Amino acid sequence: HGLAPGEWRVAVGGAGHGAVDLGVVVLRPGENDLGRIALEEGGVLRVVALLPGFVPVPGVEIAVEDVLGRDPRARDDDPGGPLAPRDRAFVTGPEGVLLVPELAPGTYRVRAAAADPQLAYLVRVRPGEVTTASVWAPLE
Repeated sequence: HGLAPGEWRVAVGGAGHGAVDLGVVVLRPGENDLGRIALEEGGVLRVVALLPGFVPVPGVEIAVEDVLGRDPRARDDDPGGPLAPRDRAFVTGPEGVLLVPELAPGTYRVRAAAADPQLAYLVRVRPGEVTTASVWAPLE
């Protein structure tokens, strides 16, 4: 029972926690326990889209990517891989605010999706904390 001996890529995650990627693990014959894997609590990213004058704007699509340009919701085992198109957009709500819960701790690029990618802000999400970022909404 269990996995056959050999090389396996091990990544573990859970709702409300960041993911842990152990990379490639070698499982030897007779081994069936990798020990305990501690999951770090996830963080929350709060994004406010603003117009000049610091007026919050509802309905703005927000781009959130990790530092490698991947959608944080994508997994490596998705059929299209980590760069697969998003199944749903991040969009600010009626108060001009977007909440992205359960993000793995790390650094993310955040911007209005219609804005130049060079205008992205780097935001550090920490375990168990709410991190707020403001982005300029595109003028129509």
